[in-house]
Amino acid sequence: MTRFAPRVLLTTLTIAAATTAQQLATFDPAATPNQEYAAAACGAAFGATAVDDLVSPAPATDWWLGATTADNDNQRLYYTTGKPTHGIQRIAFADIGTGAAPIVLPLPVGFNQVTGMVVDPTDTTGDTLFVTDGYVIAQYHAPSATIVAGPFPAPVSGNDLLTGLGYNPFSGRLWTIDSSSTMHSRFVTGGAWWLQTPAVAVPVRPTGISFCKISGGPPFASYWNGTVINVVTGTVMPFPPAPAGIRHHRGLTFIGKEVNLGGSAGGPEQIPWVHLENGFRAGNATTQVAVENPTALGVIGVDIAPVLGAGITIPGIGGTLLLKPATTISLVLGPGSNAIPLGLVGVPPGIGMTFQAASLDAGGLNLGDAVHITTHL
Repeated sequence: MTRFAPRVLLTTLTIAAATTAQQLATFDPAATPNQEYAAAACGAAFGATAVDDLVSPAPATDWWLGATTADNDNQRLYYTTGKPTHGIQRIAFADIGTGAAPIVLPLPVGFNQVTGMVVDPTDTTGDTLFVTDGYVIAQYHAPSATIVAGPFPAPVSGNDLLTGLGYNPFSGRLWTIDSSSTMHSRFVTGGAWWLQTPAVAVPVRPTGISFCKISGGPPFASYWNGTVINVVTGTVMPFPPAPAGIRHHRGLTFIGKEVNLGGSAGGPEQIPWVHLENGFRAGNATTQVAVENPTALGVIGVDIAPVLGAGITIPGIGGTLLLKPATTISLVLGPGSNAIPLGLVGVPPGIGMTFQAASLDAGGLNLGDAVHITTHL
């Protein structure tokens, strides 16, 4: 049985430093083998690029079809080629790169294509999406295949087509981008659309729009030619190319995913095993640290001012220490499965933490893999 520690592990008074490990991610089903998912850090250089496989159908040749969005509270990724027969795929973050098959959900009734989607932030279950076919937008409960609201007309003119949807939690606004890179936004609850055009030169064929959710700022847009660019500053994200050359993005989303740093004495993801449960959005009261250490006493350490770099090899201890002792809070755990509450109520976005556990038995002290997170909205 999982045991809960009698106190909250962290409070706002003990969290002091920020890092930016969170990433913008895209879906490119044509980038096989095993590189359909790609991500680039939207902050510091740490975790600059990542590629992984997704079980995905073959894409259409039309550049505007397809989308992706992340449910960060429940740690799930949605993606679609945009074809009605393929539906919308949903997979847990932990299953990205494992070859696990996704859950397949239908497209909204009446939609002949999907060109953009974003998780509805008002639904904490992560089951409701804003979905567009380029001409209308619907608020859609995907598991029940129910249109909650709409469809209502998309803010486009002439021959333009909406090709991306995004959400900025710092302003509470739903954003769109169309085939001319014209953007509109309105409050997620409704109201008038507000127009914005890029302040810098951008490529053609935009495929998605998203925001870094560790701090407020302008949107990023993804393009069919492999570019992901800040449309106000002109900053280009270091996205990795596809195996064949150009990564043809089909949407853009922010993903709040823990990052495995290694450090284990016994290889990747060896006991003692640590991961974060219930997401790690800033203010989340239900976030907890899960530690699996079946037979031995253990220690969990949380570095509240992490410096992401080379670790320390300590004689007599198995593995590499990736925490700084001076800024680490530690807690002794009994054998078995432990879940320790992590107090994120009142904690702002952009706060970085690194976790690593150690197992103490007759064979000595052995370290497990460290994981890193950054709180987000």
